[in-house]
Order: sequence, then structure tokens, then C-alpha cells
Amino acid sequence: MGRPVISRTALIKWLARIAWGITGVVLTGLYLYYLQSQSRPDLQFWHREDVARAVVPELSLKANVDLSDYMAHEKLIFTRLDQKVALEGNGLPNWHRYSDVAHAIYRAAWPDGNRTSLQTPHDKHGAVLLVHGLSDSTNSMQPIAHSLSRHGYQTLNLRMPGHGTLPGALQSVTWRQFRNAYRLGVAALTEELEPGQPLILVGYSNGATLAVNYTLNAILKQDGQRIPDLLVLISPAMRVSPVAAYARIQRWISELPGMEKLGWTDVVAEFDPFKYNSFPVYAGEQIYRLTARLEKNLSRLGDEQLQRFPPVLAFQSVLDATIAPASVIDGLLDRLGGTPAELVLFDINRQSNMLPLLADRGDPLLDSLKARQDIGFDLTIVSNEGTSSGQVAARTRRRGENSWNEQGTDMHWPRNVYSLSHMALPFDANDPIYGLNKGDGLMRLGELWFKGERGGLGVPLGLLARQRFNPFFAYLEQRVLEAADAVTPAAVNTP
Repeated sequence: MGRPVISRTALIKWLARIAWGITGVVLTGLYLYYLQSQSRPDLQFWHREDVARAVVPELSLKANVDLSDYMAHEKLIFTRLDQKVALEGNGLPNWHRYSDVAHAIYRAAWPDGNRTSLQTPHDKHGAVLLVHGLSDSTNSMQPIAHSLSRHGYQTLNLRMPGHGTLPGALQSVTWRQFRNAYRLGVAALTEELEPGQPLILVGYSNGATLAVNYTLNAILKQDGQRIPDLLVLISPAMRVSPVAAYARIQRWISELPGMEKLGWTDVVAEFDPFKYNSFPVYAGEQIYRLTARLEKNLSRLGDEQLQRFPPVLAFQSVLDATIAPASVIDGLLDRLGGTPAELVLFDINRQSNMLPLLADRGDPLLDSLKARQDIGFDLTIVSNEGTSSGQVAARTRRRGENSWNEQGTDMHWPRNVYSLSHMALPFDANDPIYGLNKGDGLMRLGELWFKGERGGLGVPLGLLARQRFNPFFAYLEQRVLEAADAVTPAAVNTP
């Protein structure tokens, strides 16, 4: 018997049914997502792109613009922001970032918390550019900047365009503006470097992406840009979720009347004075484009160019809900050839009484690294000395070796902390905003907590429960200073 013949008419009907079915699924998904987005809080003046453009417009970074121009314009937009908040923030609760009361307090107590700052010690050993993450501010880089400055390095803690002011500002700035601001910062520092003094780039999250991308451009283009002598990457965002590639579609839909909330992945009360809690879809689109460009540039590196890539010191939490922890390995370190590099992984708290509570222990990443025989970089794991102890040790496996060297420390896990997080690494436990409570009556965001019935609180519990400070910051700080000294000639490093 021959095969049954499907008529052209029947085939068209089946294809039409499939097409209608797919269309129905897509439209249903969009409708459900629309309903979910409409349940979010109403957008306020700090979310509006037109308000941000009018109040805190960023400077056009043309070739003749330098750091002094950038900082002068920054002063102007923060003055405008002060005026806007004083005018429209008087009806907000005093804990709100854009309350006139809270804003005045934060600006007086931390004048550079959201702004660019340049510190130049008397006996300068070199220069360091520090850049924060997406939706973040210069506050996240201040602890490391102060340490390096005390250690003899000039530090430029640079605010990226669209940050530190209004969340709505992130709806119009592009990754190219970030790149241009980064180049401006490097140019300002290299102009004043003496022969032999190193240039060091320190980046947190998206700031780490910008540091690597700048380095790749300097190596590939050979247009006179200074190649750094060291990269320090903290919670580096080397790759983002592929879903971010479709952010522009959601953004287009959000431009329709009544669909404005679809332009935001999160609309959350702004209780953090130095980081936007609300996050626009457009910003996710920009970091996707930046990481795509970084990936393209990495693939262009040849053997000769790899030899000019600077040493890398990267810090990463084994649990990171923002960026896949493995991305710094397969997205960067595995592709650097013979470049000296080290990855420091902060493990979870492996005390036996904590483990049964954890749904994710980070084991796949650690197991895959321990099983590898060909790791092309040094690997240090900061973890418990044993399952019955909260005391912490650092175990290091050097490149090309299979044995581990264990170094004891005086560090230990704080009570009730089971891991670090993407945002915790650059902050000390003594941080006045994100650190431990001091019994002085002030509630730090690092230990902010409310109790009641589930579903009643407008702030996601996951945001409140997220670890905000690094109990092992002293170790990170020490390793950064040691790495800086290693690329600083002895003659330069001696006052």
C-alpha cells in the first residue's frame, strides 16, 4: 500500500491551525504578563524618562570633554536633583530615597555617595579607576577606593551616566555612553602617571564588563589607549541571560499608551539611597549589547594579543542570582591563554546545620572545577574549615598543579548567614548603610527585616533577605592591595 496522500488544502488547514495555536499561546502569555505588570505600583516622577531628561540630563561625551567638564556637569545635575526632590518629595515617608528629608540627610552625610570622586595621595604609586555596576552608584566602590588611596594609589571612583540620580535616567543612556565615560576616566588618570607607575582597573559587576571591554579595545585597536597593568573584577558580569536579547520587544510594547509599566522589570519602593530598586527593561538591553560586544572582541584575540593582556584577579560568590557564577570562567578566564589570572570563589556556609535548608549549594560549579585537570588560572576557594565549624580557610590550587594549599584565617561566618550574594562582595560588615547593626538605634539595610503575613508586604522578601555585606571583606581588600603591589615596581612603591 502506498503512503496516504495529504492534499494541499488539508496541509494548509493544519498549518493554519498550528499558526493560530502558536499565536494564541503568545497572546495569552503577553496578556498574563500585562496583567502581572499592571499589578505593580504606579510609576512616579523618579521613573519618568522625560523628568530625567529635563532634570538630570547627561553630558554629551565628545572628544574635547575631559574629567573636569564631566564633574562640573555632574555637580549641576545633582543641584537640579536637590531642587526637584525638595519640590516634589515632601509627601513621601522619611525612609524614602526621594523624600526631601531623607535626601537632604544622605546628601549631607555622604556627599560623594552617588557622585564621582578623585583622591590623590601625596606619594602616588600609580592610578586606579574604579567603576560600579548597573543601577548602582560610586558608593559601592568607596571602601576599595579608600583602601587603595591609603596605600598610595590615586583613585578615580567614576559615576557612570544615568546612575546615582533617578531610575528613569537609565531609560535613555546607552552602553556607548558608559564606554565613552570609561575612556574619559582612563585618559584623566594616564595623563598624570609617571614612568613606571601602573594603571589598575577595578570593576564591580557591569563595571567589570567595562574594564575588560576597555582592555580588549586598547589591545585590538592599538590607537594609543593605555593598556592597564592589572584588572580586578568583583562579581563580574561577563555574560547575561539570553532572554535580555528580547528586551527591546518588551520596550517597544511599553511605548504604547497605558503599557508604560511593561518598560520596567521591577518597580519597588526606593528605600536604598545608593542603588535603584526599580529597574527598566532598557537598561537590561544595554548590558546585553555590551556583553555581546565583549564576546565579539574576545573572539578576535590572537596569541600575540593575548600576551599583552594584563593579569586578572576576579572575585565571585558561588551563589549569585544576578550573573551566573560560571560566566567569569567560560566567558573570560578560560580564554586568556597564558595570562596570569586568579579566581577567588566565596563558598556557601557549609556548617552541617545549615545545609539541609539550602536548595542551591553551588556544588555543580565547585565539583566541575575540582574535577578539572587543566585549569589555566589559579583558583582559591574561601570556605569553612569543616562542616562543624564556622571558621573560614582559604584553599588555593595553583595553575598546572593538582594539590591544594590551605591557609587558615581569623574569619568566620556570621550567625544566620548562609552565603554571600552578587551585591555583597564590595561592602564591609561595618558599612553604615549595608553592614551589621551597631545597637545605636539605626537600622542598616543589611539587616532590614519585617514580619507579617506572606503577600502583604509590597517589597519582595527576596530583596530584604539578600546578603548586603561581605564578612570576608578584609581578605578581599588584602588580596587587592597585594595584587596592586605586585604590578608596581619596587622603586615606585617606595616613598
